[in-house]
Amino acid sequence: MRLLSENGRSRMVTAILSLIALLLVILIILYPDQAFKSSLGGLRLWWTVLLPGLLPFYILVEIVTGLGLVRAFGALFEPLLRFLFRIPRGGGEALTAGLLAGYPVGAEATMHLYAKKALRQGETNRLLSLSHLCSPVTMVTVIGVSFLHSIRAGLFIAAIHYVAAFVVALLLRNLPDGPEQSTDESTVRIGMATRFFRAMSEAREEDGRSFGKLLGEAVAHAIQTLFSLSGFIIFFSVLCRMISLQLPPAWSGSSLIPALLEPHLGSYSAAVQTGGGIWLYAFIGAVLGWSGLTQHLQVRGIMNDSRIGYLPFLLGRCLHAGFAFILTFALGAPLTHWLSSEQFSFLPIREVPQIIPTATGVQETFTPLWPVLWSSTGQAASVIVLLFGGLAMLTFLLTPLLIVENRRMGR
Repeated sequence: MRLLSENGRSRMVTAILSLIALLLVILIILYPDQAFKSSLGGLRLWWTVLLPGLLPFYILVEIVTGLGLVRAFGALFEPLLRFLFRIPRGGGEALTAGLLAGYPVGAEATMHLYAKKALRQGETNRLLSLSHLCSPVTMVTVIGVSFLHSIRAGLFIAAIHYVAAFVVALLLRNLPDGPEQSTDESTVRIGMATRFFRAMSEAREEDGRSFGKLLGEAVAHAIQTLFSLSGFIIFFSVLCRMISLQLPPAWSGSSLIPALLEPHLGSYSAAVQTGGGIWLYAFIGAVLGWSGLTQHLQVRGIMNDSRIGYLPFLLGRCLHAGFAFILTFALGAPLTHWLSSEQFSFLPIREVPQIIPTATGVQETFTPLWPVLWSSTGQAASVIVLLFGGLAMLTFLLTPLLIVENRRMGR
């Protein structure tokens, strides 16, 4: 009976998706000009902002992962994850991958641990809520520098995003672990430096590629990832426009539709249609916490062959969006002057605006990211140094907690 019910649900889902696809085809035939403009708008957004802003960082992330640094930093986080969130050994690597590469890499790493029986169901759900994060370069470079023309705004949105994820993981700390047994072994008490270099050596040995091969494959994988992202951007640009054409005029220009469907489109649509301020930052924070239907579908596909339910992940996304919205007002009010007093040093002196059809069809002036990055190389390098310096400072501040936890486990 259960098999029959699952087959029935599968057929119903297939029928619904087929109907939606057919309706979208009909709408594109009925509105070819609008479909073309929205598709071109999504392509320009990807070409002028996302490609130059994300490609160098994605290549570096692939290299850092191949060199074993992701697992090494993850090993430093493991005692803290075990103490605060009841996540066993191995979870630090998934968290570090999510912090660096962004979604859905953290979810992929988490489900890989579950497939190896290193996590139980409750542990997997907790780690999914913590590791499903937006990449820092997206929040700082793409949203902050390009969309909002403010490095401080990007840093503020990133800080709120991570704090909200931390709060959600704490709330989900007491989720039942489930019946499946974890194969995690108790960690032997070793020093932090030994833990770091041992994890890096193990990861490097497992990878086994020379640096030249690693660099070539990193470039190829980064380009492949960004081309996949371009497909999502273009497709959901068209989908947003087709949906907005069927809505009343009061709703057709809203940023809500792209925000629900795709985080990059939702953030861009809000940025070009809103004057700025705390409301805009709160909305973008909620969009990034929700992460869009695109990411939900990808994570749901990753979960297909497992017993992990989708509802805990959905609950975590809703909580993350809600806490990001609330925390923006709670922490943003004291920082209003700091956020508004920034000189837009990342903008070139002489702007060359372009007219780009947005996902909702609104014509807006837009500054591409190519000249921004080209004219501000030194400042962009400073931001990267600041991000990695902050990571090092965080590790330094957490050292006493890690030492205490290591001693407690050794007793």
